[in-house]
Amino acid sequence: MRFDSIMWRMAVATLALLSSVAAFAEQPMFETGTLSVSAPQGFVLNVCPLTARLSSGRLLCAFSAETAANPPKLKVAARVTYDGGKSWSQAAILFDHPKTEEADPNLLVDGDRVPIFSTTVPEPTGTLVIGYAWDPWAERGTPPASEGEMDIKLGLLRSVDRGKTWSPGGDLYAEIPKASPHSVSGLDEPATVVPADGRVMSLMRTSGSKLRQSWSSDGGQSWEPPQASVVTAHNSRAALWELGGSSEVPAAWDNFPAGRRTFQ
Repeated sequence: MRFDSIMWRMAVATLALLSSVAAFAEQPMFETGTLSVSAPQGFVLNVCPLTARLSSGRLLCAFSAETAANPPKLKVAARVTYDGGKSWSQAAILFDHPKTEEADPNLLVDGDRVPIFSTTVPEPTGTLVIGYAWDPWAERGTPPASEGEMDIKLGLLRSVDRGKTWSPGGDLYAEIPKASPHSVSGLDEPATVVPADGRVMSLMRTSGSKLRQSWSSDGGQSWEPPQASVVTAHNSRAALWELGGSSEVPAAWDNFPAGRRTFQ
């Protein structure tokens, strides 16, 4: 009986040891290395990497990079690895358009094709504008506890020195009956675009069933009274796309009058 007991204990101990070894063997192992080093003779800045596995098994990494050139300028570069990331090829420049910043690359692997996209921002000239919104409750030291308590105003921030300093333009606000209790009051999340005629157009999120729109003829210093647009959407924003000198403005929005369900 004593012999059986010892053998049983030894068997348990052996199983426990084997389980520990198996658990240790299953632990992931990580290797670290440098994909793109910061160096004065190369890229001094490497940001926004995005990696995808190609159909051949190689890994492709696209990223934004900047050299020591003055003035600085972002471009999109890429490197490839054939050994799972242990070593990488020399960088190839993908996007480097004149007088633009190239940022935020995106990859789409489609079989043997890999379309690559980037955010291309032209060199700023003239007055820069960007839409913004704020809640007066927060300015009074009593920030709302929920979205349904918000009462939002909006407008444009303007810069005449290439983005070094900014100042607010005219305000936009409207009292709109709520289509749901959780929606924000006022006007929120402006989508802003400058069509070919030079005016500024703003399409704004509301608590009703239609987006509101307004126009400015002086770069956002003053606005026409916001009116209901033809675009159906409730408590959700839109996106506008300026087509470089065209009077047409493509838009994307949530096409539902009482919620956020159908994308148009």
